[in-house]
Amino acid sequence: MLLTLILLAVKFLNMSKLIFLFTALLLLSCEGSSTYSQSMSNFSYDLSQPTLEVKLDKDLRETSALSLSSNKKQLLTLNDEEGKLFFLNKQTGEIEEEIKFEKKGDYEGVEAVGDRIYAVTSSGDLYEIELRKDKKPKVEKYETSLKSSNDIEGLCYDSSSNQLLIACKARHKDYKEERVVFGFDLVEKELKEKAIYRVNHDSLYQFIDQYTNINSMISRTLAKTFAPSGIAVHPISKEVYLLSSPGKVLVVLDAKGAIKSVQKLSPKFMKQPEGICFDTDATLYISSEGDGGKGRLLRYDYLK
Repeated sequence: MLLTLILLAVKFLNMSKLIFLFTALLLLSCEGSSTYSQSMSNFSYDLSQPTLEVKLDKDLRETSALSLSSNKKQLLTLNDEEGKLFFLNKQTGEIEEEIKFEKKGDYEGVEAVGDRIYAVTSSGDLYEIELRKDKKPKVEKYETSLKSSNDIEGLCYDSSSNQLLIACKARHKDYKEERVVFGFDLVEKELKEKAIYRVNHDSLYQFIDQYTNINSMISRTLAKTFAPSGIAVHPISKEVYLLSSPGKVLVVLDAKGAIKSVQKLSPKFMKQPEGICFDTDATLYISSEGDGGKGRLLRYDYLK
């Protein structure tokens, strides 16, 4: 079958389209394998073996974020269409409570910090939500300098610096060859002017090419398509975990921003991974949009 496709491609396509097609086929074959899960240091999770895999409620087909709840007993998520918070059972993924905090919008990140919950839109608007018993949530909106063209898709809390980390999936005008993460100061309630973390495409390519067994063409394609769709800070190592739905990879940075690890995400389990968080014991949770089906929640135990 593959040979037939290649022969037809040679007959009907020009050289530039052939190169694109062959690159796509190589990347597809790589996605279906488990051959690259290499890193510069030992990785603490077996991403090929989730210890929990559950399908989420139909209301979470478009689940776009994940956080540990303030009481540490539940998981917190939202979908990317409604201004609703969903509190999930850690073991079953079932919705135990839902709270409307804002009108419909494109919500792409959520994070609980103390008694506050923060949600961010794709255009960079940040909502601070205070839940009040028997009352409507108190909501304050902060407009940042980020724009819809930056396509915000990741939000998490960094306790070591008391700031939110906001990941841009698309390019930023000041960092054209990189994907960047900005910090939002929770004391000053403002976005820092310069990016906190920067993942350079060439540096990512060099890392993948050097520390994995992927051929050079696919390594470059993976590096070029890397676009953060979720972010979380490891509670023990303080490393920054960046999900990328394009290419289905997880990139780990140390606290200073150096690339430490690049790991494969199985398309079998994750059609469109966009949510990531850790429990207090470093258990890893990843959520994936359904891409036409039901969303999924996966759990990975920490291999100490």
